[in-house]
Amino acid sequence: MEGAAQVSAVIPAIETKVSMYTDKPSAKGYVREGYAFSPMFTLGYTTEISDKEVVSTWLRLEKAN
Repeated sequence: MEGAAQVSAVIPAIETKVSMYTDKPSAKGYVREGYAFSPMFTLGYTTEISDKEVVSTWLRLEKAN
């Protein structure tokens, strides 16, 4: 999703929410799910950066409600 402020996933088995944030508003966020018998997911951002540009991301874990 273009311009995603955050990407997140909820893991019901351990009642946990994992989310990722970035400081670059034009970054494209994505979430990829695993497949049968592989309960996994990938959170991430893609973006282009220029010379000496820095892009930061933050990972957050919290109790799912």
